[in-house]
Amino acid sequence: ALLLERCRVEGNVMATTGGEAGGGGIATWGSLTAHGSPIVNNHANSTEGDVHGGGIFIEGTALLNGTLLERNSVASADGSASGAQLFNGGTTTYALPAPPGR
Repeated sequence: ALLLERCRVEGNVMATTGGEAGGGGIATWGSLTAHGSPIVNNHANSTEGDVHGGGIFIEGTALLNGTLLERNSVASADGSASGAQLFNGGTTTYALPAPPGR
């Protein structure tokens, strides 16, 4: 389980040249709870393979409360790219959206 309380996750990169990439800002297999934690300007990319979740890659349950997802990205030169902000193989619940600019 991963818990973020008012933590800023910004400017991270997950890159690979030989396979799949995911979770530029956060990658977790399990549960994620984020309260008031902006996840911005993170990137996931691969030269060979699929890419998922520029901001968050999660295989589990996510609760995002007042958490802004913005300016995250995914890129793949030779594969699929999905979920620039969030890729979740499980369930995601958004509560109390973050105010603009937060």
